[in-house]
Amino acid sequence: MTILQILSSLKNKIKRRLPISITIGVLVAIGVAFYLKQQPLEYTATAKIFPLSANSAMSSSSPMSQLQSQFGIKAESGGEVYDINELIKSKRLSFKIASNKPLNKKYKKFYEWLVEDHNSELGWRQKPIKLGNTKEDSLINIIKGRSVLLQRVTVEKGDNGYTAVKVTAYEKELAKEINENILLALSEFYIEFVTKKPKKDLSAIQAMRDSLSIELSTVTRLIAGTQDKSAYAVKAYVGLPQIKLKRKQAEIQAVYSTTVNALQNARFKLLSESPIFQVLDYPGEPYSSYKPEWKMPAFGAFILTIILLSLWFCRKIFKEIIIEELRKA
Repeated sequence: MTILQILSSLKNKIKRRLPISITIGVLVAIGVAFYLKQQPLEYTATAKIFPLSANSAMSSSSPMSQLQSQFGIKAESGGEVYDINELIKSKRLSFKIASNKPLNKKYKKFYEWLVEDHNSELGWRQKPIKLGNTKEDSLINIIKGRSVLLQRVTVEKGDNGYTAVKVTAYEKELAKEINENILLALSEFYIEFVTKKPKKDLSAIQAMRDSLSIELSTVTRLIAGTQDKSAYAVKAYVGLPQIKLKRKQAEIQAVYSTTVNALQNARFKLLSESPIFQVLDYPGEPYSSYKPEWKMPAFGAFILTIILLSLWFCRKIFKEIIIEELRKA
């Protein structure tokens, strides 16, 4: 067959079957539109915060580091930056968030609310998540709620240095409360983190101060003893030990003064530590919402259905062309 004959055959076949193709295409488009319009509305609560980084307690400006540097000891390095996304997904924080108590009195724990929100809008092939009622099921329930939580939380880094924590849920109040609890968990974690080293420094410097204080008192008593003996003995006999003791006293006194100053700095630093991030935007109104667009997908399904059906109706013509070409070859 010539190209004109082939085109003519295809045209006639498509024209004869066009009413059927259009009818089926319309039905498919209606089905796609109905499915998309039935999709639930999702709400997203967004919080914007400054990125988290190690506090100055980890840097060389800490009291213990200053004390170490005065004695020629190499100080620890710090200043690491921590990934918020990895922190939220960690078992330590995600388990804590899922097991916290929400403000909504209908639910005892967040994992109950998360699971119910998940089960409220399931597809026809999705199975609901079931929670146990016994004490033995509590850990399993938290794990199930955590799995829902991790699907709902996303972390985005902005161009201007801020970080956006987004929580999506079918119930807007759940999205807000989960986001607030994430911020609270991050804040508590970082407060504990940044005060851990100052507390350790404070304890170590205080022990050093106490030890030097005892040693200084001992040397002072020894000096007093040698002075008492000098009144009844030859001065040359007691002069040399007294000089050594006074020299040792001066050395201990210098170290003691440095340690006391470092102790005061450590106490001040512990009191001055604060949460490591600042919240720019708190989660809440206005919420961003999402529902799938149905018009363009329905039109696309209509066109695609007509094309596929036209190819199906013309399959015999294509088969004859292929056989003829193979016969010529």
